[in-house]
Formats: sequence, structure tokens, C-alpha cells
Amino acid sequence: MGNPHMDQETLQALIKVYRTRASGDLLSIIMDEAEGQEGQVAVLELLRALPQDTLTSEPFAAVRRKACRFSLNAEDFDLAETLARCSDHPEEQALRARALFALNREQEAQTLYRQAVQQDAAIRNRDLERLLGIRPGSPIIATPAKVISLNTYSLRREAKAEQERRDVFSDVFLDDFDDVAFTFGDVAGLDDVKMEVRRRIVLPYLKPSIFERYKQKAGGNILLYGPPGCGKTLVARATAGESDARFLSVNPEDLIDKYPGEAEKRLRVLFDEARSDTPAILFFDEFDVVSQRAKSSRESVSALVSAFASEIDGTQRNNSGVLVIVASNAPWHLDRALFRSMRMQSLFFVPPPDYEARKKILTKAIAGIPGAEAVSADRIARKTDGFSGADLRALADLVSNASLTKALSGSGEGALTTAAFEDALRHFAPSTLPWLSQARDELKPLQRHDVLSRLFIPLGRI
Repeated sequence: MGNPHMDQETLQALIKVYRTRASGDLLSIIMDEAEGQEGQVAVLELLRALPQDTLTSEPFAAVRRKACRFSLNAEDFDLAETLARCSDHPEEQALRARALFALNREQEAQTLYRQAVQQDAAIRNRDLERLLGIRPGSPIIATPAKVISLNTYSLRREAKAEQERRDVFSDVFLDDFDDVAFTFGDVAGLDDVKMEVRRRIVLPYLKPSIFERYKQKAGGNILLYGPPGCGKTLVARATAGESDARFLSVNPEDLIDKYPGEAEKRLRVLFDEARSDTPAILFFDEFDVVSQRAKSSRESVSALVSAFASEIDGTQRNNSGVLVIVASNAPWHLDRALFRSMRMQSLFFVPPPDYEARKKILTKAIAGIPGAEAVSADRIARKTDGFSGADLRALADLVSNASLTKALSGSGEGALTTAAFEDALRHFAPSTLPWLSQARDELKPLQRHDVLSRLFIPLGRI
């Protein structure tokens, strides 16, 4: 339902506009819309040409950090280091440390990273610390330049070996988000879900001694299910942020391999990685896809489902401090074995956003765009009942691009208006209604006799 990235001709037109009338907001849009190698090269060229007074200006700080991350992702480490060097802000110094490490200036990177974390502990990054040879959980104390202790040398060798082992599999399927500071405050709406997750999942991590007295421990397995685009991934990420846990996101399709036994091996490595540094959250998105393939395809996929059920049991290995979150758009396709023996202790239905949440999502989606302050988010939110968060962002993207086209062509001011949103709504329909209809049809027959019966209960309230 959302629009694809803009083509190269439009991107070049935006770059031309930026060269004529520089704007941090416009540069941010250009970086967001750059697609493919050609777009990436064009943006990197633009970033290299930025004047020094622009780079060092305080209003440009947020865009400069974004440009630094863009350069790191594009593996232009020299440019990333140059951009990050323009400020002594701890976040930018940590980004510079990442670039320095990639440029084989390891000792300088470690010293700079330690200094940055001493100023702001919130920027700590476990993966970067592993690369720099900093033991997880160790105090960050700056060491004299050019002095490498035997312990540091040994740790660095261990970290390098560990990284090589992880690269065999992790580059294929593991996405370790750095922004563990993402919390429930960043998730619009879903107050009931957040309250339950906090009580049953987050607090056991934060107050383990209290829960231990009642023979309860941190960790476990939960299922988040509901229509696509309603915030299952956001809830999972926020759970990690609230728990100060690593967030390891897995695309289950990437686990599947054509060679027998390889998928189970990858899965074992993944769980070993989570257990190696707890607390950790393993997030498996759209796991129903694997279950569907297990029913209709080769034996190796069925073996993967069985191996997964065995891993989350925690009977063979200690999963204390590891929380497994499975997200599903079609929970009726999940293998029944995942629900037996309390393998999935908690089931959370993630519904479409309510009125207040829709207002917040719309307001955030258009923030900073010309004319945004004049748009009645209240009025649009009332007309978008049943829209998912993704639907709302797609709607905002459609209206924003239409306004941008006007601005580029000179045929109008290009400012957002409430009327433009109302006109766009004529071409939109909420994506959640067909899902809810299918979910009721699939789950209702299972109410009395199936282990999936618990999934139907929340649907009766909508």
C-alpha cells in the first residue's frame, strides 16, 4: 500500500534543489529515499561536498549523525570518520570509533569509545565492545594510548575468533539492533499489551530477586499475533529496551537450508549467541511461514520446527535470561507443538491502533513536513478506524510525496493539508478488516478442542 522509493531522476532533482537551497530536512529526505548503488553513490558525493560551516553547525547535528550512519552502512569509513569528527558529542564519537576500527585504527577507536561512554553510558554498544576487545559488563575506564595489556590482547583475539564464528551465520540471518533505548514510550497506543508485557516479562528481568522468592525466573517464550503492520516488532523491540536486553531479530526463512541438518545447526548457533550474553531477546518474525512450509514441503523444514521447539523448552540447555518472542500474522498455521507443555507461556494479541494511537502515529509521520501543523490529525484519525500503523504511515507518505511533487514542479506551495489527506482516503481501505475476518473463520472452529483456542478470545472483543 505504501509507495516505492523515488526514481533516480527525482532523487537527482532533489539533490539539485538542495545544492541551491540547503536544508537539513531535505537532506534527511534525500538519504531516506536513496535506493540502490547509484542512489547511494549520489548521496555520498553530496555528503563529501558539504561545507565545513554546515558540518559543524549545531542545528545540523541530528542530520550529521544520520549522514554518519549512512556512510557507515555504505562502508565509506573515511567519510563517516570525517563527519563524526566535527563534534565531540558522545554519540558521534562512538560512531567515529566504529569508523576508526574499520580503518584498522583499533587502539585509537578503543580509547575514543571509552571516553565517549564515560560521558554518556547510554551509548554503549555490545557488538562494538566485542570488536574492540572490551569484556561485556566491564567498567569503561580509559587506558593510556599505545599501551595494550596482555589481557586486552587476549580478549581481542577471543573477540576476533568469536566474530569470525558468528559471521559464518550471523551475516545471513541475524539482525542485532543497536537502539536498545527504544521503549514502550516510543510505541503509540497498545496500552493493555504494554501493561501485560511489563508485568509478565519486563519486571522479572528488572526485579529478579522478588520473582525468585516466588519461584519465578526471567526468560520464557511469548507469542505476539495480530494483523500485519500493527506494531508486533515495535512491541518486541521496546520489550528489549525496557529490559536493557540485547535484541536479536531473526527472519526464520533465512534459517532454512537445502542441506539436511544445516538449519538446526544455524538455530543452535543463534541460541548459543543469545545465551552467551544475557539478558537477550530472540525475535522470530512471521514464524508461521516456516510452519506452513513444514506442512507442505521437505523434511528439513519439519526438522527445523522440531529443533526450535526443543530449544525453547530449555530442558537441554539453560535459557535463563533468554526471552523468545515469536510474531505471527497467521497463528492458525503455527505448529501445535509450539503450544504444548507451556512452550509459549504468554499470548498477546496486538490489535489495530485505537483513535488516540492513530493520532500519535499520524502526527509523528508528518512531523517537520511543510504544512504539518495545519493538518487536523484528530479529524483524520476519526476517519481511519481499522487502519494499521503501516496503513497510516503509507497514507502520510502518499500525501507527502504528492505535496513534494507540487513543490518540485512549481505548481503550488507543496504544503500538507487536511483536505489532501481526506482526498487520499478515497483510494485507501484499512488492511486489517480482511485479516480479522479470516482470523475469526480460522480460529472459531478450534475454540473447544484445540491448543490454539486461547488465540480466539481477544478477537471476540473487536
